[in-house]
Amino acid sequence: MSLGQRLRYGVYAAAVTTAALLVLEAIFGWWVPPTRDEALWRPGVTPWVASDDGFYRPNPESPLPVAAHPFRVAKGDAWRVFFVGESFLRGVPYDEIGTIHGWLHERLLAGHPSVPVEVVNASMSAQNSARIRETVDFALEHHPDLLVVATCNNEGTLQPSAVTRALHDSGTFRALRSALRSGEALPTHTLQNPDTEAVRDAFRQNLRAIVESTGRRGVPLLLCTLPLNLRYDGDESGLAHAADRWEAPGTWSAPACVVPGRDAVRAGRHAEAIEALRGCEEAEALRWLGLAQAGLGDPVARRTLEQYVELMPRNRCRPSFQAVIREEARRGGHVTLVDLDARSRSRAPAGLPGSEDFTDYCHLRWGAQADVADALIEALDGRGLGPRGSGLRAPVPDRGALVEAARLAGTLRAPAEQRRGRR
Repeated sequence: MSLGQRLRYGVYAAAVTTAALLVLEAIFGWWVPPTRDEALWRPGVTPWVASDDGFYRPNPESPLPVAAHPFRVAKGDAWRVFFVGESFLRGVPYDEIGTIHGWLHERLLAGHPSVPVEVVNASMSAQNSARIRETVDFALEHHPDLLVVATCNNEGTLQPSAVTRALHDSGTFRALRSALRSGEALPTHTLQNPDTEAVRDAFRQNLRAIVESTGRRGVPLLLCTLPLNLRYDGDESGLAHAADRWEAPGTWSAPACVVPGRDAVRAGRHAEAIEALRGCEEAEALRWLGLAQAGLGDPVARRTLEQYVELMPRNRCRPSFQAVIREEARRGGHVTLVDLDARSRSRAPAGLPGSEDFTDYCHLRWGAQADVADALIEALDGRGLGPRGSGLRAPVPDRGALVEAARLAGTLRAPAEQRRGRR
């Protein structure tokens, strides 16, 4: 075989191999979708696209679709507010009835019947502040009169390097990883980078960018702390299967030295639990020690439980991150702090929020979501940020009756992405 023939065969073989690898990459990319964290690393696409009927609707090309809340392409005289946040602000475990945005919309419509009110929820499950920052920039392109931002529960990871992002964009890489991890349970909660200070700094930078971008556009911003479920006593929660009930698949087990104290707390034997947890150096022991102290009415319980959240947030907002939110809210005259954390504590027994308000580790029952909506209304009224005109002092509706009617009609349900099994 001549040198020319060998070169041609070499080029042909390289071309065939490259084509085969590209086909495999495409197959693996379709077969093994990116994880939640990998999806967060990718640049977002606009959440909304204009439709032929004159409304913006959710972008079908987005891997993380927003709620189906259409709003006018030609804004006209509408008053428009965007919610931008995580599953907390999305209203999980409810879809429309029982949610923060649903209750707020009801009150705005009742109080300003002559104004076209548009409440657009751009919140999505499993988002962190980096993606929230990106969504805020998209929302600012649509002439909002107000933005409501609540983010903190999903902090824990740092943005990856270019090399790491490229690897995780590869379907072949994801397929190999999936094969090596076959049978390994995926974590329910956000993985935590051990450099908490770096995560906190990144969170601060994202909040500051949101404050600055809304300030440049002259858009009022309600920046919220998040209610903190200090008395959460469950294990990893599962997928929503009804409006206010959750599966617990039992994919997590407490360390051995924690089990006697945990069992004693669950049996109501709090003094025995404290004794059983002595000498246990596992971080999880702090949770059950704090719950035992709370059971005995010891005021030190709050400090113990906050220390636990700092170490093991379980998709809750660390107290030190709540402090960052309060600090950044003071950076602009257009920003109003809505301190939902303090409001939740003021409502809770002994100042320790728990299952009376929460369905799980961070999501609220419909009554607590209604209280958040009321807090937003109070902030709007206090700063004169609501729809134009003085409005009406409309009575608060009988929310219990509305929820019961929705339950009977089968419309009290989880968001569509939750019903499909996504967190």
